[in-house]
Amino acid sequence: MQIDAAELDRWFARFAPDAEIVLGRDGVRPPSTGTFDLSAAAFGPGTDDERAVRSTLASRYDRRGEEVLLTTGAREATLLSLLSLLDADQHAVVLTPTTQPAEALSGMLGDVTTVAASPPDWGVDLDAVAEATRPETGLILAANPVDPTGRRLDGATVEALYELAADADAYLCCDERGRGLLSDPPPSAAALGPRGLATGDLSVAFGLDNLGWIAGPPAVVSAARHWRDYTTGGPSALDTHVARQALDREDELLDDNRALVEENRATVAATLDAAGLDWHDPAGAVGFPAVPEGFASGGAFCRQLLRETSVLFAPGDAVGVRDHFRIGFGVDPETLATGLDRLGEFLDRHA
Repeated sequence: MQIDAAELDRWFARFAPDAEIVLGRDGVRPPSTGTFDLSAAAFGPGTDDERAVRSTLASRYDRRGEEVLLTTGAREATLLSLLSLLDADQHAVVLTPTTQPAEALSGMLGDVTTVAASPPDWGVDLDAVAEATRPETGLILAANPVDPTGRRLDGATVEALYELAADADAYLCCDERGRGLLSDPPPSAAALGPRGLATGDLSVAFGLDNLGWIAGPPAVVSAARHWRDYTTGGPSALDTHVARQALDREDELLDDNRALVEENRATVAATLDAAGLDWHDPAGAVGFPAVPEGFASGGAFCRQLLRETSVLFAPGDAVGVRDHFRIGFGVDPETLATGLDRLGEFLDRHA
């Protein structure tokens, strides 16, 4: 069994420690240290944070608490879902571009057909998805909003994908990590019926790592729980306690983060427009602009930008789209403004 290297993780591991400004991540900045009660007594014996978190999450999908499994982040949620749904005899349809773990893990476990979206709007070709579906298809894998393109799938598209999966006796699994940043989100895949499930976490919308989840049919969640016993065993008591507090204050925290992202999105759009760079106006906290002329690839552009300005973006090469790069704008506005000023000066020098 083989799997490709996680190129984007390697990229950040190599370059982020020395970069002055990192604008390639996919979530909002973490909350301040005083936001939550981190005292040991708050999450010690006698507390039941896990059940409370599962119950709160389940209510989003009109499901029961036992139909939600907590994981150590969204990546584990993706892995456990795929382990529960795919084997070497099964086929998956994967909508791309998407995160490398989603595409690589599904390809490691089963036979995969990718259905690629194209710029400028990165829309889903439902006819192509239907054509890619086979009798042995067990899974359609999607994301909403999409990382890295920032595309938001509307309700009609999500429902059409669900129907395609259900008609094939397959499942629709949707990565919904960025859903909390949408002010008017479409229906979740996990709320559409017995063939839908969703993965999520608190990193993108809340800035909190290490707690993710799977929400879906009992049989899938039960199988994922079995696999989790052999991976991490679940998130820590501290991470679960922080998650409970964050969800208890969800309206307050998400209102602040949505406002931050909206302000920053407008700032990025103005900079890209002034530079003549195309992008699809994104939902969530990431966008996927085209690489400026004169650079061979996203990797070449991002490396030269880093060398000259100490600003780090993420190259589209890592997800198979060499002529685009990912910009993350969930950071504080001052950091973003400084990074964009340096980008503008860089582009002027290379015009």
